[in-house]
Amino acid sequence: MIFQLIPMTHQMVKTYHEAVEDLTLKRTLFEVIQHQIPEKKLTVSHYEIIPTAHQLCIQNHQTEQKYCYRKAGLHAH
Repeated sequence: MIFQLIPMTHQMVKTYHEAVEDLTLKRTLFEVIQHQIPEKKLTVSHYEIIPTAHQLCIQNHQTEQKYCYRKAGLHAH
């Protein structure tokens, strides 16, 4: 019975790490845009923030994970 839990536990750990990375991407993007919305590509640590006409994207160069956010209604504080 305990061996049946190993694949499920492995999947839970994988999902957890993906969720943490996703939140880290979002938090890093938020920390940057609360001061100024970048007009051109910006590198912060191992993250690259890429603005386009309609969205801001952030990518982790180590994991290749990417998150994009629409620019509509976005204002720096």
